[in-house]
Amino acid sequence: MLETHRAALSVSHRRHSCTRDSKPTHWVRIVVMMMMMMKSSLSGAFLVLLLCSDVSGLQSVLLKFYTVVQEHKTWQDAQSFCRNGSPDYNDLATMTTDSDVSELNLYHPNTWIGLKRSSSDSGKTWSWSSGFSEYRNWKSKEPSNNEDCVTVLSGTKEMAARPCSDRFPFICYRDNLVLINDSKTWYEALDHCRALGLELVSVQPEPDREPNHEPDHKYMMAKITAANTEEVWTGLHFLGGDWLWINGADMLYSDLPVCPINGQHCGVLTKNNTKSIETRCCSEKRNFLCYK
Repeated sequence: MLETHRAALSVSHRRHSCTRDSKPTHWVRIVVMMMMMMKSSLSGAFLVLLLCSDVSGLQSVLLKFYTVVQEHKTWQDAQSFCRNGSPDYNDLATMTTDSDVSELNLYHPNTWIGLKRSSSDSGKTWSWSSGFSEYRNWKSKEPSNNEDCVTVLSGTKEMAARPCSDRFPFICYRDNLVLINDSKTWYEALDHCRALGLELVSVQPEPDREPNHEPDHKYMMAKITAANTEEVWTGLHFLGGDWLWINGADMLYSDLPVCPINGQHCGVLTKNNTKSIETRCCSEKRNFLCYK
């Protein structure tokens, strides 16, 4: 059945050649849907179900959830708790916007987050416990030159450096991304995600208009550093003469090839390209990124 699915995609590509409209026409969506009804039952839903339901306006699929833990711990112990203490948490909190912290109820004057002074380069840089973010909201005259770990202040929600051995409440977080360190073809990756009730991820390059917002792309690039392959599959696929996200998300990348060569009809994030999506042959095997 999977081979039939691939054949259907191949027919779609030949029929529509490399002509590209500004938006896939409705009849193209219907034709693709009918062909994709031959999709393996393992995936549960047809590949283009969302594409054929006129979904529009979907941009970021990235969600983050923050929890304030009122136990008092050192920064190191707080990090260990967030990483290992509960499946509900990924790590000590990485903040990317003012809104990440503005609505949290912080009762103690200081609450640990995941930002810490780097032990390399003589402590000139600060890095997060996990993920990527350039977000900084330092209190006046901070950070201190003598302290290495960072808290959020309850009143102003600004950042301040404190001794890592101090004991404060802390903020754990999790996101809705799931990196699968198992190498599969694009079609197998799609089935694997959907068998888990997930979907192959869509990625957006541009930040929202919200101040200090980090682009999805940078955040997900940090996520894939733990992959066993240099590239990971995303939900990008060339269908009906157009590049489409299988979840119906808006297509914001403008540098994708109009006519992909050598059957390179599937999209990857690569550790070596921090700005865009690369296209690859769908039958190649690599790790992949799903989302809930």
